[in-house]
Amino acid sequence: MAVTSAFPPSAATAEPRAARLTPGGPGPSWSMATERKPAGRPAIELAPAAERGERWWPVAVAIIVVAFLHVILPARYRIQPAWVVPAVLLALLAVLIAGDPGRIDRQKTWLRVVTSLVIAFITLANLFAAARAHHPDRNPAFVFPEMQHTEYVAAGWVPRFVDYMSLSFWTAMAFSPTDISAIKPWAKLLMMLEAAGSLALAALVIARAINIL
Repeated sequence: MAVTSAFPPSAATAEPRAARLTPGGPGPSWSMATERKPAGRPAIELAPAAERGERWWPVAVAIIVVAFLHVILPARYRIQPAWVVPAVLLALLAVLIAGDPGRIDRQKTWLRVVTSLVIAFITLANLFAAARAHHPDRNPAFVFPEMQHTEYVAAGWVPRFVDYMSLSFWTAMAFSPTDISAIKPWAKLLMMLEAAGSLALAALVIARAINIL
């Protein structure tokens, strides 16, 4: 009478085996061999987390260059006294760096306000210089009718936005200027380019309409 154990074999004694066909002798024979476990995969090293924010030095260099360019402008084109723009820009830059040292990674309302002030101040300084340098009545590129018939306009008349918009509109619609003459080579080339683009667009629309029909 055989006695069987009520307990399952332990993990040490119940080792999984698999039958494997091995050559040997006049015919095939079967032998039991322990199934090998696959080799463990190498551990994947996680890349370090990317640093947040950019460094301050590119911003600082840009602001310093803007301040320097304003200083070297001729006196009639810059805000007087000459030290005002550099002083204001450097002060705002110092406030930004002090409020967010290291890297640019803090989200604070007042820092955004200071950044907007820097951009606005640079823009105003550039507009001031551009306004001083702009003299549309000197060496014009286009001759408008008002320049030839001064009795119909106020003294010191200069072309405005609507005058240039009218020039662009009629150049695109009529493929040529109407009552305004271009007297500079680059102005003539621009008008030719606009007329050619308008003509090409009209040809494409007509060709598309013919294809649909």
